[in-house]
Amino acid sequence: MRAALFPALAVALCAPTVLGQSVTFRIVERTGQTQVNPGDSVLDLAVQARFIGQNLGGFYFDVQMPGEAESRGTLARGNISNLDGTYDNTIGVGNSVGRSGLARQYSYFGTVNPNFNGLINTSAGTFTNTPSQEIGLITAFVEGGPLLGTPGIDLDGDGNPDTWSGNGLGVPPAVGATAPVNATAAALYFAAGQFIDVYHFRYTVTDLTPRNLHIQLNAILGQQFSQLVFSGGIWGAQNSNVASTAITNQPIDISIVPAPGAAGTLGLAGLLAARRPRRVG
Repeated sequence: MRAALFPALAVALCAPTVLGQSVTFRIVERTGQTQVNPGDSVLDLAVQARFIGQNLGGFYFDVQMPGEAESRGTLARGNISNLDGTYDNTIGVGNSVGRSGLARQYSYFGTVNPNFNGLINTSAGTFTNTPSQEIGLITAFVEGGPLLGTPGIDLDGDGNPDTWSGNGLGVPPAVGATAPVNATAAALYFAAGQFIDVYHFRYTVTDLTPRNLHIQLNAILGQQFSQLVFSGGIWGAQNSNVASTAITNQPIDISIVPAPGAAGTLGLAGLLAARRPRRVG
């Protein structure tokens, strides 16, 4: 890891953020599902992010379902990116770094160590698993191959951002060289001003006991960037930390209910019982 560009995310963020800048993380069900029942027990979920006033260059969070025992369902990483870096709009699961879990543009650390693509109900490194359903150690950073493979960043494939002033001149970049971020790429892939998907996962419920699922993010940290910088032989986002007060977290609640027909059957049974004549004596 390049500490100069991306300080250890396990350390609490204390650097101030610029006035008017804020980042929001939220969890959404990709198909709009609000209930789980025997007819549809699969939830396909996305963590989305939006940065007002800046670009999102790195982040850390855990996905947690407090009180939801690991025996009640199965977690998996969801497909999110195609090989060319565009978004995969299909619904499915997988374990390939850069294709499932973290969006490809944020998967640099995952290419170094797959644990950073999210540990499913497993302890490793600084993350300790609890009895509840969770995905831990999700760590993202914009750097290296995943950065240059982002649509709109290096269209000529020469290993340098197309916005770099020396691009196409045949001279390698010097340490500390910088490049602005393509505005279209920033909006579509770095959460600049609009929500984008940054992580996909699936929860298949196997225990359909009626209850409420509360799915949230925990220990959220984030970094902002306005330009790219060349250091250590690769291009990466020139980051600074986002103050915790500028980070908003929006969880999601999903109800687990009986099958649609079951409620009606139970209601009809109750009505018939209420109208049945009592036996006297």
